[in-house]
Amino acid sequence: MSGKQDKSPPRWKELGEVNPCFCQHPSHCGKPHLTERQKDVWQLFAEGHTVKTIAGVLNVSPKTVEHHMVLLQNNLRTYGAARLTMSAIRNRLITP
Repeated sequence: MSGKQDKSPPRWKELGEVNPCFCQHPSHCGKPHLTERQKDVWQLFAEGHTVKTIAGVLNVSPKTVEHHMVLLQNNLRTYGAARLTMSAIRNRLITP
């Protein structure tokens, strides 16, 4: 290496992933706003729970959990279990 630092954006930024907003006033920050339920689903999923288990914990149907997952992935522009988990770590929803 020549001692120069790599100034390119992090790889996850290149993939178009966005950081969500958890504030009470989503119109103020310009980031995608996630509901508390979406945040709960995201956290449980990132911890490794199945859709069926998440549904039981949150007392909703598995279809409802799947719907929240679709909305979550679209809001975050992050698709796939591994990327959702990495995004949860970056956003401090879970610790590695």
